[in-house]
Amino acid sequence: MGERLEHREVILELSQKAADIYSNRTPAQKLIITSKLFEKLSLEGGSLSVKHSKFALAIAQNVQKTTKIMRG
Repeated sequence: MGERLEHREVILELSQKAADIYSNRTPAQKLIITSKLFEKLSLEGGSLSVKHSKFALAIAQNVQKTTKIMRG
């Protein structure tokens, strides 16, 4: 369980720094990041709608589990 908890802590830390990581990337790198996180992006009437990728959903699940574990 220790290695699994460590893995989840890394995912949690990366998710918290995502905005900083993204803002310092090239446009090509940003496109790669965006394509990994979203399956579909659409803009209608000034409102952005997104469909998250399986990868993004897995990250979110791991972050939730880690948060619960760390809070006890």
